[in-house]
Amino acid sequence: SRMRKRVTAVSNIMDIIAKETNGKSYKTFKYTYEGSDVLSFAYDDKVIIDNLSFDITCGKFLCFWGPSGIGKTTLFQVLAGLAGRQPEEFKNKRIAYLFQDNRLLPHATALQNVMAVTDKDSAEYWLKAVGLADSINLYPDEMSGGMQRSVAIARMLAYGGDIYLMDEPFTGLDDESKSRIISVIKESIKDSYMLMITHDDYTAEKLADCILILEGPPLKIKDIF
Repeated sequence: SRMRKRVTAVSNIMDIIAKETNGKSYKTFKYTYEGSDVLSFAYDDKVIIDNLSFDITCGKFLCFWGPSGIGKTTLFQVLAGLAGRQPEEFKNKRIAYLFQDNRLLPHATALQNVMAVTDKDSAEYWLKAVGLADSINLYPDEMSGGMQRSVAIARMLAYGGDIYLMDEPFTGLDDESKSRIISVIKESIKDSYMLMITHDDYTAEKLADCILILEGPPLKIKDIF
């Protein structure tokens, strides 16, 4: 069973330190969001992120869980440097971002879409890993939604990163594909950090070390499990 973790504010933007937790070596992410100075974010007069602080010591794979429209995707965009002010520590990391939409090149095959970030051999390897070995020459409009999502996941894995941001990663995938790709991701990114947005119980249970229950806006943490 999951152990409930306590939320505490800390003074620095992000500090990664070695820590032993229940006999297992983890690293600790510590974040502080202090108004407009760090990660506060607003659309016009609507504040989406403001004074959000948390200290996570439960592992390297974090799941962000909460209703739609509270700012989860906006938080990821800020962490990725696509909106607002990106934390300094994230600027020095290679970030692999799986967007909520697939963002495939429409006039490129599955293979060509993954080759946008890597060489042919690597692209073929990752497409095979996600179950698309026989579909590498298909164009997006010739694929199902689940196949398109698998191409996007293969491209993220081919790109690689110190930190993986995954926004609703398995939308459109059937249970068999989801289970296979979860296993691939767990093995492939085990030496990195993962932050994931999902509403799927199975995905959260299989991939996350801990689950952050969110509410808002403005975005805040209700509980951690």
